[in-house]
Amino acid sequence: MSTEFEVKSLCLNHFDRVGFASAVRPSTLGAYEKWLGDGLHGEMNYLSRHLEKKSDPQKVLPGAKTWIALTHHYDTLEPLSIEVVDDLRQNKLGWIARYARGGDYHQLISQKHLLLINAFNLMFPKEQFVGSVDTQAVLERDVAFQAGLGWIGKNTCLIDQKKGSFFFISEILTTLELIPDKPVFDHCGTCTRCIDACPTDALEEPRKLNATKCISYWTIESKTRAPAELASRFGQNIFGCDICQDVCPWNQKARRSLDLPSQATSGVVDLQEFLALSDLEIKGRISGTAMSRAKPQRLRENIEVALRNSFSAITDP
Repeated sequence: MSTEFEVKSLCLNHFDRVGFASAVRPSTLGAYEKWLGDGLHGEMNYLSRHLEKKSDPQKVLPGAKTWIALTHHYDTLEPLSIEVVDDLRQNKLGWIARYARGGDYHQLISQKHLLLINAFNLMFPKEQFVGSVDTQAVLERDVAFQAGLGWIGKNTCLIDQKKGSFFFISEILTTLELIPDKPVFDHCGTCTRCIDACPTDALEEPRKLNATKCISYWTIESKTRAPAELASRFGQNIFGCDICQDVCPWNQKARRSLDLPSQATSGVVDLQEFLALSDLEIKGRISGTAMSRAKPQRLRENIEVALRNSFSAITDP
C-alpha cells in the first residue's frame, strides 16, 4: 500500500475530495499580482500584505514539500436564489449566501484538520503538518487546481466536474513528500452564464473579478457603503451572493447536501423582522456562524438596501 493511498484514504474519512500538489510558487501568482496592482481587491489591503507568504510556501512551513488539498461541500437543497428572486422581493425577504449559514465552517474544518494531523503525526513522526482554512496566506484555488480537484471557472470559483463548486477549500501543508496529482482540463467551454448573470457586472471578463463591484465584497468585506446606483442592483442579497454559482451548469447537475451544520439553516430571512432586532439580539442570532464577523450595524445597512430594492421592484412599472 503506497503512502499516497494511505494519506488519501484517511483524508476521505473527513472530506469529500483530496489531492496533492507540490509546495512551489503558485502558477497563478503573476495574474494575482496584476489583480492587486490594478486595485481590483478594493479595501482588502491584507491581501497585499500576505503576498510574500503566498508566493513561497517555505514562508509558511520551512522544508515544506507537499500541499494536501481538501474540499468539503456545503450546498443545500433549497431552491436556487435566481429561482426565488421574485418571491424574495415581493415578501421583503433577504438571502444569505449558502456558505455563511449555520455553524462556522472555520471551526468545523479546523477540527477535521486536527484529527488528520494527529493521525499523520503518528504515521509520520519525523514530518511536520500545518492546516489552513482561511487562516494562512495561501492561494487556495491555485493549490486545489494544481492538486487536480477542479479547474478555475470563469466566475473565478474552483469547479469540480462531478460535484460543482459549492464547497470549502482547505489545505494541510507538510514536509512529507507525496507524488502530486495532475491538474484537470478547463470545462467551461463557451459558456458565459456566470458573467451574463452577475447583476453588478463584477465579472469583467472570464476569471477577472472586480471586487469593487461584487455584492459579496460590499455586503461582507467593505467598511463603507456602496454607491447608491450599484447598491440598487444588489437585489435581496444581505450577506454574500450565490448568483454566479447558481447559474453554473455544473452546480445544477451536482446539487447536494452533506454534514455541515449549515444544512439545518435556511438562507431566507424576514428583512423587517431582522431590522427590528437589537444589537444583542442580532449577535445572538448570528453567533457561531460565519456571519459573526459582521457588525450589527453593517447587517442593518445591508438589510436596508435589500428593503429599498424590494420596494423598488414593487413600485416599478
